[in-house]
Amino acid sequence: MAIEIKDGSSANKLAVSASGEASVNLPADSDTAGFAIGAAESHPTENGVTREVYPFETNDDYALRTTQDEALGWVVMAGAAVNTTIHRQGSATATITQTGGWLTLNAGNSTASGAAAVVTGYQQYAQAAHPSNCVAEWGLATHNAGAGTGTTEPTDGVYFRVNASGVLEGIVRANGVDVGTTGPIISYATLLSPALSHECVVSVSDSIARFWIDRVCVGRIALGAAPSWTFSGTLAHHFRLHNTGVAGSAQQLKIARYSIKRDNVGSPKPFSHAASATGQNASQGQTGETLGSTANYANSANPTVAVPTNTTAALGTGLGGQFWETDTLAVTTDGVICSYQVPAATSAIPGKSLYITRLKIKSYVQTALTGGGYVGQWSLAYGHTAVSLATTEAATTKAPRRVPLGAHSVASGAAALVELSEISWGFEDAPVCVHPGEFVAVVKKKIGTAPSAGVIAHVITMSGYRA
Repeated sequence: MAIEIKDGSSANKLAVSASGEASVNLPADSDTAGFAIGAAESHPTENGVTREVYPFETNDDYALRTTQDEALGWVVMAGAAVNTTIHRQGSATATITQTGGWLTLNAGNSTASGAAAVVTGYQQYAQAAHPSNCVAEWGLATHNAGAGTGTTEPTDGVYFRVNASGVLEGIVRANGVDVGTTGPIISYATLLSPALSHECVVSVSDSIARFWIDRVCVGRIALGAAPSWTFSGTLAHHFRLHNTGVAGSAQQLKIARYSIKRDNVGSPKPFSHAASATGQNASQGQTGETLGSTANYANSANPTVAVPTNTTAALGTGLGGQFWETDTLAVTTDGVICSYQVPAATSAIPGKSLYITRLKIKSYVQTALTGGGYVGQWSLAYGHTAVSLATTEAATTKAPRRVPLGAHSVASGAAALVELSEISWGFEDAPVCVHPGEFVAVVKKKIGTAPSAGVIAHVITMSGYRA
């Protein structure tokens, strides 16, 4: 039986497309228009998890409520050394290595009972076919006693766990007790292929923790009557592998990269602060590089004394630090006092530029001068592709850019321990940016008469971050 739908006062009928879809449209006249509510889907109904849709929200002034994310941490597992600036490690029998872009727990493939490895973070963030006898965890967690050896579960946390029976779960843990679990999410063998990389996300709101794998929501846990997700109130990144008995076969947990974000942020901290918190302060080596301090500052030792040149880093290399200058370089000649090369990008070193936000030079007479009497004129050289200040601008090379910094006077025959006036300059409004592979140098030039003997000591501070 055919049915037609039309209004009672005209010949207008409801149109239907060839594929059986009714043709409808909202009224174009604003006086007769009704309401259409906008909404967004958090995730569809998949893997037994019910679809969630939320309407857009406006404030009392009819403005659409929006938020912005704040980046708290981001790390790529590059290079051959675990970044000890940001990662705390613990192990028992199982080994931890980093190579080929992967941080690997149980790199030696131990199947021994009690073998364990754990990597967790020093930085804390505000809340924010598997064999038998092997537990794997990844997400956010806190250990009361640091990382330990990896044989104990976290005190607090929200994370994925493959338990000793091979069941993949989402876990909420507080004060040493599992207070919520998604139960078996989906077949481990189906969802997590050992031959593929997977993107896993743990998201925590005020009332619900959600677990995502490869952009599909696979489980959620409601907060319920608990006062908070964690008793500690802060969590760190957390990766753990532990053999609770003799494992059926050797297993590894590999992590290529992770990031931590916080949304609904009204006043996020400056990017430079977030970069410093995640180990990217200019004063220390970055992931894939030589870890430790970047300044030329040996423990309980003075620097080597040398005459500066304008083609080498004769006084030593470092992003600031202590440098001792034999003060006999001829007048009008630029001398490199401090030089540093930003590590070039490679397959093992992420390419990060150096942003210098402040520079300070404090100098004093270390050994009394003979003769002399001059003004020391200072500059910052940066961007050159070789250590020499004579490097020229060409298709494949860059000459140093210069920023004048100021000057101070050095009296003839100045006695030892006489302090010279401080040179200080801020670049907060427009940081000096030095790209991977390029050099930055602090340079001094004399105007007047060069001493025939004597030593000037320099303590140079360069503040900034890498990104």
